[in-house]
Amino acid sequence: MDCDICFEDYNQGERSPKIMPCGHTVCLQCLLQVGKRECPTCRTVFSVDAGSLTTNIALLRLSADVKVPRGWCSDCRGSATDECWNEHDVVLVQRALKRQLHGVAIQAAGYLEKLQDQCKGEQALTALSLLSRESCKLSVQAGEKLLTGTVRNTEDPLVKAMWLVLAAKANFTEERQTESPQPAGASSSLASTQRPIKGPLGHGMDLNKFVFCGPETKQEEKAATLKAVRGVSRLADVHCNFDRAWSLQLLQCAAQTVEQLKILSPRKEHFRAMQSMLRLERLEVCCDAVLEAHRPGPPAAQPRHNSLKWLRAQNLHRDTLMSLLKGNAQTLEKLHLWVGTPGQQNWPLACNDLHSLLEQCGLRALRRIVLHRGMVSCLHSAADCTSQRSAVREVVPPGVEVLCEWCDYVPRESI
Repeated sequence: MDCDICFEDYNQGERSPKIMPCGHTVCLQCLLQVGKRECPTCRTVFSVDAGSLTTNIALLRLSADVKVPRGWCSDCRGSATDECWNEHDVVLVQRALKRQLHGVAIQAAGYLEKLQDQCKGEQALTALSLLSRESCKLSVQAGEKLLTGTVRNTEDPLVKAMWLVLAAKANFTEERQTESPQPAGASSSLASTQRPIKGPLGHGMDLNKFVFCGPETKQEEKAATLKAVRGVSRLADVHCNFDRAWSLQLLQCAAQTVEQLKILSPRKEHFRAMQSMLRLERLEVCCDAVLEAHRPGPPAAQPRHNSLKWLRAQNLHRDTLMSLLKGNAQTLEKLHLWVGTPGQQNWPLACNDLHSLLEQCGLRALRRIVLHRGMVSCLHSAADCTSQRSAVREVVPPGVEVLCEWCDYVPRESI
């Protein structure tokens, strides 16, 4: 607790809280700085020295008991700093946790039994291995933070449920120990659930400088770029509408190695080129405007492989979106989708059957859906959003996060 005059915290030294005859409490330092025997708050005069005034012991005890609240910064997605409290959206940790877990207990009760039936083959063997150990060491990479700990197997049903969920959802890969083998029953070590990037760090190319370049401009630079793009793992800001032929060549040259792609205004030929990107894991695709989303789209062009783990789709024709989702249903884990709540406007400004659309796509590996509403374009009301997300949760696999960018304050991700 702090002094009303200087706003410094009370202590048992020079900032000790002193009670004046008028009833106000001010720290000793403020009284000494006034230079006269009067209350800085109401100007009531008192007759004794400031140091002789009674110390407010009760206030000191209260100050000692007050704990600094821990906050969760929704913008940084981490523990709130002093800067976060002043400039970002900060929620007390208990409230933030309650928000994240809202309705989870009720949903989980029905999902666990279904998950047990779905856990087969290697997943079932992994679950049995985890359940049979005396304890397991866990390593989890959360952004830049590496969390490690040991979980002991007991009869706690929550621990058993956790092993089942991990076996079914974490996509574990086994790493052989190079050290001497551990004795039977010793703790097992699980690799981080975050998959490492395959390509060299920073081995990518941003193409913003070609945004407004038609077929007749920067021809030499474009030719050089077609050579330089071979072997890149990340390709960003590929604008297809200004030079469709060159952007198609660009995709074809990078097809064998690209793992992350951000593409804007693609046409049929560009979608076909993407089918040969066997290593593509992250795709951000955006059409010119919402107008494109309800024109006749390119024919259904399901990829011949399942590789996408992360997809951000904006203003895609509905059939094209469904084709992408169905083609990557076995691997897609995170979906960022621009779509509105139910209403009378055209897709995707409004959507009355999002749950049905997603159910038809059979997204078995899905872990998270974020519904983006745009700045002012997509329809959004809190009540309709809640109903829409509830309907989606009914048709996606158990445990999938279904979030709204606005309602849940989700920061945007990009390539």
